[in-house]
Amino acid sequence: MKNNKNRDLRPIRKMHVIFSEKYLNSEQIAVALINRQINDYPVAVCIRSDCDAYYSRSILNYLDSRVEIYRTPAELRILYLIYAIMVWRPTLLHWHNIKTSPTISLIFWRITQISTQYTRQNLSFRRKQRMSQNSKSK
Repeated sequence: MKNNKNRDLRPIRKMHVIFSEKYLNSEQIAVALINRQINDYPVAVCIRSDCDAYYSRSILNYLDSRVEIYRTPAELRILYLIYAIMVWRPTLLHWHNIKTSPTISLIFWRITQISTQYTRQNLSFRRKQRMSQNSKSK
C-alpha cells in the first residue's frame, strides 16, 4: 500500500470552479465563501471568460484582490480547467452548480472534491399554494 503522508502534509490550496454566466444568489454565496477562505488559505477561481460580458453584475467585481482568477472560454472550459489545475496545483477542488460527470471526477481523482448544488427558493411550496387557491376559486 502506498504511503500518503506527504500528500496529507501539503499546504491547503483551494480552487473554486464556477461556470455560470451571471451573478445571482448562488454566486453571491460562493463569493462570500471565497472571500472568507482567502484569509486562511491560497484560493483560486476558475470562471468563464464571458462572465462580465452581460448587462448584469459580474462576479469579478466582488472577489477579493488576493484571489487568483483563471478565465476559461465557454466552449473549451474543461481543457482550460485541466490546464489551470496543472498550473495552480490545488489540494481541494470546489465545484459550484456543476453536475460533475464521472469522467471529470476520474480525471481529478487525486484531488479532494466538493460539489455544491444550490436549489431554487422553494418553488414546490409556491406551486402547491397556487393550486390550492385555484381549487378554492372554483
